[in-house]
Amino acid sequence: MTSDGATAAVIPLDAPIVTFGDIVRGTWPSDLHPLSGTIFSWIMSNYWDTNYASSQGGDYVFRYRIVSTKEFDAQQLTRLGWEALTPLESDQVGSSPTPHALHGASASFLHLSADSVVATTWKLAEDGDGSILRLEETAGRAENVAVDSSYLKINHVWLCNVLEERSKELPVAADGIHLTIPAYGIVTLRLETQPVHETKGE
Repeated sequence: MTSDGATAAVIPLDAPIVTFGDIVRGTWPSDLHPLSGTIFSWIMSNYWDTNYASSQGGDYVFRYRIVSTKEFDAQQLTRLGWEALTPLESDQVGSSPTPHALHGASASFLHLSADSVVATTWKLAEDGDGSILRLEETAGRAENVAVDSSYLKINHVWLCNVLEERSKELPVAADGIHLTIPAYGIVTLRLETQPVHETKGE
């Protein structure tokens, strides 16, 4: 919500479904015209009793984070929301047979050249052939972005649909992949990579 030179945002940590201005009355308007600035949070899925208990008892905790700033910044709010909903996690990694595997006390496995572009998914492809990287633009403007890694050599990359089906192979430059993501757009890539250390001595 933005008014009088200030922007406020509500981040629902436990109940992400909300309605604006009124409760759900089954009218399903085609345009959004809130009756007020009130936000109604659906803390339980018991609006109907099909496959759900119509009443639920017990003690529950639902958390919300309220933040404010001078100007609306979609990119900053997106990152803040994701950081609040998915806090930092640790994962134990065993010793490596290759000494000095990291380039220092800290390292990043993937580099994105544009701050407004975030990686929402990086996982093994469903068919096991390569990995799937999904990128999203968060600032509302078309963005040119370069993607590379200090630890992985990208051999091939393809544009894919949401079913991970290849549609077009993209060129791979010496400094990685270069592509343009539309405003608020989502791009899915299939990568074929290998560890950098395996390419040494070729």
